[in-house]
Amino acid sequence: MLAESVVFETVSPGGGVIGFGVGLVLFFVLPGLAFLIPFLRAVCRQDRESLVQHVSGHAVAFAVMGLLFVGIGGTVGQWFYQDANVEVVLTDTALRVTGGSYDLRFAGESTDRLPRSALRPSEARVLSPISSTPYATQKRMAGANIPGLFSGWFRLQNGKEAYVYLVGASETLLLPTTEGYVLLLDVQRPRDVLRRVRGENGG
Repeated sequence: MLAESVVFETVSPGGGVIGFGVGLVLFFVLPGLAFLIPFLRAVCRQDRESLVQHVSGHAVAFAVMGLLFVGIGGTVGQWFYQDANVEVVLTDTALRVTGGSYDLRFAGESTDRLPRSALRPSEARVLSPISSTPYATQKRMAGANIPGLFSGWFRLQNGKEAYVYLVGASETLLLPTTEGYVLLLDVQRPRDVLRRVRGENGG
């Protein structure tokens, strides 16, 4: 009998990926702050003369540009955090995948979970390594495509669609579904997850 809810931790992206994400956010945020800080200082100090000076000319445009850059940086940061923090939860009735920017699909609708009946446990297996199989990613459809992090919807080399969370782990869990696509997940202890999906004890 399975536990009511089992959380399987995903493999964390490497330090290079995290550094890339932080750098990407700073690429937008720092120029935005360079535009905004002088304007905000004048507002906070209530220095009317300085404020009038900053508002005059192109200062308003610069402030708007700064807000735009900071907003883009915040959006990129949120997107990156979501795609880099995916959680897999298995219950008696469903498999839930949360945290990514894109949902799973079931019966033509977006969802964060699949009924256990939508999984094909007999066809599930662990791929090692995925790059040497027909299940390697070929084309991004909707999601993150960063060296060291693939998250979202991809077309595979065998032509199938897949919902993936891949960070270059040595072993990847393959879960085919009845919905016409497969799940490819870099989870910790993928063979334990495979046994749980098959309803086997142990692990």
